[in-house]
Amino acid sequence: MDRERFPGAVDAPDTTVENRLGTATLRHEFSDDWSATLRGRIYKSEFEEYSTFPFTAFFPPVGSTYTYLAGYLPTTVDQTTVTFQVDGRVETGPLTHRLAAGLDYDKVDYAATFAFTPIGTLDFSSPANTLVFAAPGAPGIVQDDSYRTTALWVQDQVELPGRVHLLGGVRYTRIEITETVAARENGYDEITPRVGAAWEFTPGISVFAARSEGFRAPWAVTLAPGDTLKPESSVHHEAGFKFQHAPTRLHGSVSVYELERRNVTVSNPLVPFTSVQTGEQRSRGVETDLIWEPTPAFSLLTAYAYTDGEVIRDTTAANVGSDLPKIPLHSGRLAARYRFQSDALKGLGIGAGVTAAGSRAIKIPAAYRAEAYHAFDAQASYSFGRYTIGFSVANLTDEDYLEAYQYLSADILMPAQPRTFTVKVQVDF
Repeated sequence: MDRERFPGAVDAPDTTVENRLGTATLRHEFSDDWSATLRGRIYKSEFEEYSTFPFTAFFPPVGSTYTYLAGYLPTTVDQTTVTFQVDGRVETGPLTHRLAAGLDYDKVDYAATFAFTPIGTLDFSSPANTLVFAAPGAPGIVQDDSYRTTALWVQDQVELPGRVHLLGGVRYTRIEITETVAARENGYDEITPRVGAAWEFTPGISVFAARSEGFRAPWAVTLAPGDTLKPESSVHHEAGFKFQHAPTRLHGSVSVYELERRNVTVSNPLVPFTSVQTGEQRSRGVETDLIWEPTPAFSLLTAYAYTDGEVIRDTTAANVGSDLPKIPLHSGRLAARYRFQSDALKGLGIGAGVTAAGSRAIKIPAAYRAEAYHAFDAQASYSFGRYTIGFSVANLTDEDYLEAYQYLSADILMPAQPRTFTVKVQVDF
């Protein structure tokens, strides 16, 4: 089979995507010790996707011949986020308290329909492609959901004598999920704590440990009829050390962690085009980073991660012990940045880097894997006054590799981002 051939109807209409984002931040300082920050974010996404694809759950292949469907998927996403936070500093005898409290609100309206129809077959062993796109009829799947999250939280970071820092916090979260088509509305409440400690036992070197819990609503999820969407919960443990060596201008960190997630959304093996929330997944690993800044002009970053992710509990017993999708065992990055210091080139910076990752499982169970890859990138930026112009190139050498991807709740492989050029203009007010 030709690895480079296009496996679909070449006359399918173009897919259109329009994303709009607006953000605003208002900060007021009452004194040197107290301040309040209000942030707002509005995001709107609209896209109309036309596609042709094989779907072996409906039509198993015969040899190298696959039955193809044409699909039409219009989707809109409206998201509004508001956060209000108060920060303060209080001294009680030898202790210094850095207090923070806030209110978070997030609302997402997600609407999508999906229509599909068979359009013929494609023999991958033959160079001929006779597929012709056909407009699907009435939608087979209709989704109109709303996800609303409201949270109140408070946190205290205490500085003790002897360069000891303690952190304690608690968060109350209320999640409301409305599934209009299924005529369901459910609410969930959870209190999640956060604790941590750090000790700088010698100047420039500190050890730390932390534990936190999470509670979030997974959205843009299509479940099988009769299933009810539930929030995803998590528990995260981390410990390690940080260092900063002034004579060599080196600083970095090494940490070990464990993350457990429950009610994770995965592809439903029994009902096509749907997902299922199942069991428990765990990731354990080591993360390191090292930054060297020998001069104000130059910096070098290195980072490495070892991640062992597996399914530890599942409604399907055979899935227990499987690797988690999209997570490489080894990954890392090397990047350099140079900032010109002369008056003539002041404000100009250039950089380059490379990211690499090992093979990744495509789905659960991990019977197939995406191969290891590396990708180079480059950047340049110029700042003057309130303005910054940036230019970047992703996948600089146009490496050809595949990434695991979930399409219509099915686990597939897709070509990774090709060489891509981006221009960014930033204005500070």
